[in-house]
Amino acid sequence: VLAWTTQMWYYTPYIQGHKDLRLTCAVLQGYCNLLRYHVGTIAVGALVIVYTRIARALLGVVAEAAKAEGNPVANILATCCMCCITCFERFIQSLTKNAYMDVAITSSNFFPAAAQAFDLLTHEVPAVAALNGTQLLFQVCGVGL
Repeated sequence: VLAWTTQMWYYTPYIQGHKDLRLTCAVLQGYCNLLRYHVGTIAVGALVIVYTRIARALLGVVAEAAKAEGNPVANILATCCMCCITCFERFIQSLTKNAYMDVAITSSNFFPAAAQAFDLLTHEVPAVAALNGTQLLFQVCGVGL
């Protein structure tokens, strides 16, 4: 919603040195836009995260069962796989967040937006780091005010 509000403000043209259109209740309009056009996109992103969490939970059960049986090899393998799934889940969560921002700006579908977000994350590392730091600053200031 904040990405949509920001892009609506950013792309508003200047007329005689001032923004032509002033958004009233922009955040509310962003939520309405989300509910009207992008509920499926939010559902797909959440579904991807849920499937990785289920895989991690199943591997955790396998690791605990192997530990209870006293099988150190199976325990180590399951723990390593669970670690890989956890890393993958964190990556997917980050990618999903950036994909949602791309959806808000371009109104594309989830998977093309995720591919575009992945390209951006891999090719523009310094800019992404600066933007993430700035975004954190704005989030902290928004909560503190």
